[in-house]
Amino acid sequence: MSRKLHRLLAGSTVALTAASGLFLSPIAGADPGETRSPESNAENLAAEALPIVACDPAGPSATDEAMARDLNARITGRMRGSLKAYEMSCARAVVRATYDRGLNNRAATIAVATIIVETTMRNYDGGHASSVGLFQQLDSWGPREERLNPKISAYKFFDTMERFYPKGSWNKEEIGKVCQRVQRSAFPERYQPEAADAQLIVDALGDPKGGGVNVPSDRAVYEPSTASTEFFARGAKGELAHVWNTGGKWSAWEAHQPDYRLNGNPVSIYDAGTKTTEVFARNSADELVHTWHPPGQGWANWEVIDGGTKLKGEPAATYDAATKTVEVFARNTADQLVHAWHEPGKGWSKLEPINPDWRLASDPAPVYDPGTGSTEVFARGAQGELMHAWHPPGAGWSGFEVISGGAITGAPFPVYEASTKTIEVFARNTADQLVHAWHPPGKGWTGLEVIGGGWKLAGDPVAVYDPSTTTTEVFARGSQGELMHVWHGYGAGWSDWETLHSDWKFTGKPVAIYEANTRTVEVFGRGSQGELMHVWHTFGDGWSSWSRIGDWTIAE
Repeated sequence: MSRKLHRLLAGSTVALTAASGLFLSPIAGADPGETRSPESNAENLAAEALPIVACDPAGPSATDEAMARDLNARITGRMRGSLKAYEMSCARAVVRATYDRGLNNRAATIAVATIIVETTMRNYDGGHASSVGLFQQLDSWGPREERLNPKISAYKFFDTMERFYPKGSWNKEEIGKVCQRVQRSAFPERYQPEAADAQLIVDALGDPKGGGVNVPSDRAVYEPSTASTEFFARGAKGELAHVWNTGGKWSAWEAHQPDYRLNGNPVSIYDAGTKTTEVFARNSADELVHTWHPPGQGWANWEVIDGGTKLKGEPAATYDAATKTVEVFARNTADQLVHAWHEPGKGWSKLEPINPDWRLASDPAPVYDPGTGSTEVFARGAQGELMHAWHPPGAGWSGFEVISGGAITGAPFPVYEASTKTIEVFARNTADQLVHAWHPPGKGWTGLEVIGGGWKLAGDPVAVYDPSTTTTEVFARGSQGELMHVWHGYGAGWSDWETLHSDWKFTGKPVAIYEANTRTVEVFGRGSQGELMHVWHTFGDGWSSWSRIGDWTIAE
């Protein structure tokens, strides 16, 4: 947001209109005042045959059209059956503006619910009184051309939302109430019924910059395009097994190519550019292999990526949203870091070494930083040091650098925190304590610092960022096999360690994931009998009890 636009909004009145009948009120210290009877709504705007302005100068895309067809069968509110490519292009513009501003999936859902009610997602050049645009903002919001610009009008909407809900407090309020607080409708009940459809639309569009929830590859993956969570594991015979949850119900376990054997656990990544889930693993010949699932199609057979290179340990992958590239990293039998990549419309590269003079003592852990467009990889060095290398856009790989603070054991785990545009990496030190280092934008890396030093870890930590609460949460296995966690919110310090249901024990490393459709953090673990268990925390609720998923026995 430009300073000029901030000054414009700071001195303006909130002009609130359209589908619901709105009124005028000053932004700063506003008194709700008296609402006006509606003289116009979204349906009336359509009936008046008002001119419609393009939301994307290039026009709607083929992807917009395909999404509209798919969503028409899934949404249930006023847009059902009438969603077309043009409306999707307008929603796409608003969602992009949301992430450009550094806000999250929930903010995008609030904005899309608003434009569904106000204009059925059409950028009208006209409306009641002086109202124009997707949000039907009156001339007190600023010049006409700004109110017709999807990005600027969305920024104006968010400026007002953040005035009324400072420090991200809108994350904790019902979507319809936030819409109403900004729009000041005479019919406040109209927004909340559209929230579920708005969420489906936002999830289908995804984050065009990858700045929402950037989850490193692991055995679980969340697909925004289908609002599904899928978990992958190696079965007792070495086969790939998977199970998935769509609409709140878990499927039965299925084996993929059951005669194909894997060494080590699979990892999965979601490719937002093609809306494809891809799984990587090391096969019985220690080659890097992958399988993938494009939208609307079945799983591909396993394919080898560069069969001339032998691996040890497990691979890891990341998605670079700026170049729409999937990149996979691994440790070869000489303990060197190697990587391969797949750009749009091209095949996979060969596995190539990065800084081959350095030796890894753990599997690599990459993360993509949408704030800088860089990919960064962490690993434990031969002397136990935490080391990292990075790849800025348009440049080659840096040399490895060591992050100070002492030696670590096991493998590190990085996470990107969108609210502060910070990469944070977690690890277990030689005293089995949780340690972390972080890299705020424009600054160097801190040294490793201990979190909750009185607790001991029996395995490597994993972390997940929850954008709905701007919280980073870390999970690990305690010395008694229990799941323990610690967390910190935006601008706050770290909590004390807590144990989740100490009567349940698990083996191996937990897997944590954030599911945007329900604002849920979900954690998976392997029970002592090889069963897959999970526990979850949906926004506004406490943690669930542990629950088993299916009857499959998975390898550690």
